[in-house]
Amino acid sequence: MLRFIYLKILIREINFSYKKVFDDLKKFTNQITNSNLITIVPVDNKTIEPALDAIDKFDTKPGDAFHFSVITNQKINSIVTGNKKDFERMGLRIIWF
Repeated sequence: MLRFIYLKILIREINFSYKKVFDDLKKFTNQITNSNLITIVPVDNKTIEPALDAIDKFDTKPGDAFHFSVITNQKINSIVTGNKKDFERMGLRIIWF
């Protein structure tokens, strides 16, 4: 499912709509959030200041900065991402897909 969405974005399909895959996306999201193997971490006040610092220090997008902040607050040093370049310069180990 994620590869399908990623490929649609990658090739910039003009008529692509997330509504086409909404039911599958909702089912997939429910499976993830209800899994015993995954922990959902809230974004709280401890996340905001480090995220703002990351925007300044790494000249990165706010979304990447918040990911970085949550990851480092949880003492995680690796990330699965297709965005290798930005997260590598933040000092994270990349598990690239």
